[in-house]
Amino acid sequence: MLEFDRSSTKWLCRCECGAKKLIRADALVSGDTKSCGCLFESKKNNFEGQRFGMLAVVERAHGSSWICKCDCGTLTRPVYVTDLTQGKQQSCGCDARAKASRRARKHIDGKRFGRLVATRFSHIDNNRKSVWFFDCDCGTKNFTATVSRVMHINGPTRSCGCLKSVPGSATMVETGNVHNKLTVLREWGKDKHGKVKWLSQCECGKTAICTGAQLRSGAVKSCGCHRREVGRILGTSIGKYNRRQEGHEHYADDPQYAERPSCLYLVEVRGVCEKIGIAFDIPNRGRKDYTEVWYRRKLPRACCWAVEQVALALTKEFELPRFIPELEGIDKGFTEMRFELPIDETIDLLNELSEECLLLGWEEFYEKYSVAIPSALSSLP
Repeated sequence: MLEFDRSSTKWLCRCECGAKKLIRADALVSGDTKSCGCLFESKKNNFEGQRFGMLAVVERAHGSSWICKCDCGTLTRPVYVTDLTQGKQQSCGCDARAKASRRARKHIDGKRFGRLVATRFSHIDNNRKSVWFFDCDCGTKNFTATVSRVMHINGPTRSCGCLKSVPGSATMVETGNVHNKLTVLREWGKDKHGKVKWLSQCECGKTAICTGAQLRSGAVKSCGCHRREVGRILGTSIGKYNRRQEGHEHYADDPQYAERPSCLYLVEVRGVCEKIGIAFDIPNRGRKDYTEVWYRRKLPRACCWAVEQVALALTKEFELPRFIPELEGIDKGFTEMRFELPIDETIDLLNELSEECLLLGWEEFYEKYSVAIPSALSSLP
């Protein structure tokens, strides 16, 4: 208490925080005023120990963001106070992911993967992957495998094991056979999945190496000269017939744009389906429609595009089966949306494809999968 102001009956006081303030005498005597206001502000802005849904506030991160601990035991990234108080975030994401997983469990039932047909959900393994029971075409019942192992078109699980001994599989002798423009010369080792590769000679004189399945299905018809011949016939207007080729040529012709940093993402759209896409500005794109962001990864633009195209082809069986009323008002992006998509398995798939694309380069990576899944890729926008 420093001095007395007779005209206002207030006292000029210095607070412990160092601030000075005029305070009425009766407020001092009654204890109504105990500080310059800093005590109230400290209590007001201290959220430590408070709970918001499944989150318990642990400590301040910086400014108005806090580190929280979820009931599942996970420590969150910094969360803004407004997101907590307004109920925008009430968990680390485990409850929403569990909800999406439950939706996926309903949808995968009865789907076919190679020779396997999903019959019922079994359990979640130690790696948080969904394990299902499958029936094989050979008659085997209740064969178990994770969804991530059967989703990948080049994955090791396409049957209960019977496929290895079936005539016409990769072990079938192809020497001397003619497939389109290729004549098989001899065996050429095995690929990483154990499938036999064959050395073939093209009509143009060059050679090609591919599996027997690719030869018999017509996925590989030449050493590459057939595709170039078609390109010369159609000229630069090939993009008018297939937007996928237009995108490929655009990145090839503009290396600077192809290397521009972009974002590959997997999001939940209005709580009813998922979407795989690419964007420069994922925080601002679809803010009203994207209810959850499951996955995001920064990659060069061309790599994002190549991984997105392959991922969409590999998850084509999860396409929207019909128009969903909850999506009314969205006028584009339906080909990128997937219904009842297994979240954890898709994240693993995106990570696997991204690493492979960075290792091979986007052109070689896309060329590899355009051979493995040509029909699926050619139908994409």
